Amino acid sequence: MKVILENYTDPMLIGKYAGVCYGREGQDEKRLKHIIDVGHLSCLRFGMAVFKIEGISRVCLAQLTRSVHLSYLVRSSRYCDEAEAEFILPEAVEKYYDAMDGYLFEAKALYKHLRLLGVSKQDARYILPQAQETELYVSGNYQAFVDFIKLRSSKSAQTEVREVALAIEKELQQVAPIIFGEAQ
Repeated sequence: MKVILENYTDPMLIGKYAGVCYGREGQDEKRLKHIIDVGHLSCLRFGMAVFKIEGISRVCLAQLTRSVHLSYLVRSSRYCDEAEAEFILPEAVEKYYDAMDGYLFEAKALYKHLRLLGVSKQDARYILPQAQETELYVSGNYQAFVDFIKLRSSKSAQTEVREVALAIEKELQQVAPIIFGEAQ
């Protein structure tokens, strides 16, 4: 799995923009700290970030896309040839890898066979497993990422999506520590 911060808003701009709420200009860092401290988190909607995420399963993708305040551009299995797609399996099923590998191999072989028979990519993809690897861009405002990280970094979250959430948090801590806390 790879999480790359592609673009982001300077968090000090949020402090500047929030000045209109208080009828004041200046003191952007102090104001940003204040709005965080008092819970005026709607101001965080004026900052955003874009991440590229690679090497996750479609299972993880399903969890990510439940965060409806984020936006997604996802590799399309409808248009892309998935004959050489890799598969992502959790460590929890490691002792079953041999059995699962046979199934995954068969699914990939059937996909290739269907394509050779002239079945379209969009129809042949129905037999591909949820373990299929994918990639995407995700964008959202800082408030949406605060919510996403809170929900998906929990110890009760599915392991793969938790790893994505923690990687996103680490990147945001580097560029917006006032909002996302200091990196550990």
